[in-house]
Amino acid sequence: MDILEKACEIETKGEQLYREMAAHTLVREIKSIFGFLAGEEKRHYEVLLSIRQHTTLPSIGKSSILSESKAAFKNLSEQFTAPGTIAIDREFALNTALEFENKSVSLYEKALAELIINPDNEPSRQVLNQIIEQEKNHVRLVEAFMDFQRHPYEWLENAEWNHLDKY
Repeated sequence: MDILEKACEIETKGEQLYREMAAHTLVREIKSIFGFLAGEEKRHYEVLLSIRQHTTLPSIGKSSILSESKAAFKNLSEQFTAPGTIAIDREFALNTALEFENKSVSLYEKALAELIINPDNEPSRQVLNQIIEQEKNHVRLVEAFMDFQRHPYEWLENAEWNHLDKY
């Protein structure tokens, strides 16, 4: 299995994971974030498949997931009425998602290093760099979910989250 095939497999599993998490989440805001993540994983799969098959690369575009997520978390924080309310009871799923995202970043950085050998791969390198940045933001988003779960009232004040608007 080559590195891009493995990357496609990871994206497919990530999409499935996020769709499953969305299906088992009753909170509308969280469901929508998982849906956005699933959609991004699907788009990454399509781009990676194009690189792998040497076909025309689809546009990766910019993602609005972090701004959408920040708004969703703001809405969630306003819904809490009692200390200790848990927003997400899917700790295992979140840990699995974090593992997938970290694995994706690592794998894409390795794939990028392989593409550097051939100067004809500039468009693929640019797209992989964009995917790497989006995956790194997915890592931050999943980590934010985990923080929010532990400290829902303090979460919006976290300076680390506020810098994600630049994505």
